[in-house]
Amino acid sequence: MFLAVGKARVSLAQVTAGLKLTQMAEEGKLRMRSARRWRESIRMQIDRSMPLCQYYDMKVETRERSLRERQKESTHGEIVDTAMEMILKTGDFSHEAIAGATGMAARTVYRHFPSREELIAATWDKLRARTGTRFPRTEEEILELAPEVYGNFDQNEKLVRAFLFSGVGSEVRDRGAREGRPAFRAALKDLVGGLPVRKQKQVVAVFLALYSAPAWQMMRDRGELSGEDAGQAVRWALSALLASLKKDSILSTKGNRNGKSGNSPDSTAGRR
Repeated sequence: MFLAVGKARVSLAQVTAGLKLTQMAEEGKLRMRSARRWRESIRMQIDRSMPLCQYYDMKVETRERSLRERQKESTHGEIVDTAMEMILKTGDFSHEAIAGATGMAARTVYRHFPSREELIAATWDKLRARTGTRFPRTEEEILELAPEVYGNFDQNEKLVRAFLFSGVGSEVRDRGAREGRPAFRAALKDLVGGLPVRKQKQVVAVFLALYSAPAWQMMRDRGELSGEDAGQAVRWALSALLASLKKDSILSTKGNRNGKSGNSPDSTAGRR
C-alpha cells in the first residue's frame, strides 16, 4: 500500500518507520534532558556536601594534630622527670642514660633536647615550678618572697639538696642566677640607680646570694636553724640591707643638694 505525499509515493511501512524514528529521537532528547538534570542534581549535592566534608577533614586533622602534640608533651615531660630522678639518685644525667631508663631511643631524647644546655634549662624550669621559686620584681616583693622561697626549699628539701651537691645541679643553679641578676637590678633600681656600676653589682650580688638555696642550706646546717627561723633570718638580713641602702640614698641626695647650693652665686657672694 502506498500513500501520496506531494508528488512522491511512500509506503505505509516507510511512514511507520519514520514515525518511530521521530518518536525515538524525541525519547532520546527526553533522556538526554533527564540525564543532564540528574548530573546537575548530583553536582549540586556534591557542592553542598563539600563544606561538610572539609569540616570533617579539618576536624580529623585537628584531632590527629592534638594527639601528636599530647604525645610529644608526654614524651617531653617523661624525659625531664627522668633527668630529675637521676639528679636525685646519682647527681647527674646524660641523653643516653635517660634513653636507657625510659626505654626510648637516644635519638628521641636528642630530638626533644638537642643539647645538654637545653635539658638543663628544662630541669631548672621543673625545679623552679616544684619549689615555687620566683624572683622579686619590686623592692617590696624582696621581703615578701624571701621567707616564702625558704619555706618552699624546706618542703622540697631532698630535691633541693640534690641540686646543691651535684655537678649538674651547679649548672642548673647557674640558670637561676642568670634570671636573678636582672630581676634584682630592676627591683633595686630606685636605691642603686645613683651608685657606681661596680657598687651596683656588689649590692645585687649580696641580695642574690641571700635569696638562694646555698644560703638557705648554710643557715640550716651551719647555723643550725629550723626552716622557719632561716626564713625569718633572711628577711631580717634583707630588711637591714634595704634600710642601709635607703639611708645612703638619702644622704647622697642631701649631699648633692648641698653641693649645688654651695656653688650657687648667692652663697659665693655671702662668703665674700
